Amino acid sequence: MNVYGNPIRGWYDVDSGKITFVRFVNIGSPVGINNQVYEGYIQRRGTAVTFTGSFITVGSGSSARLHKFAWFARAIILIVPVP
Repeated sequence: MNVYGNPIRGWYDVDSGKITFVRFVNIGSPVGINNQVYEGYIQRRGTAVTFTGSFITVGSGSSARLHKFAWFARAIILIVPVP
């Protein structure tokens, strides 16, 4: 999986609906300085599924006052594994 062309690695807790993942941004020196850590929750209303949360970043574009940002995503296709 990827976010804006960058690979991600993450975890999902079914009981709480919490999703956590790291976006490995391929720019920056030293390598990894611009990686981003995302945390959020899945919300379901009928057939609509959305994800909302925040992410933190260091490196380019961040500062002591500007390092945590909100994010939102809407699921277009949701794949649910069959037990």
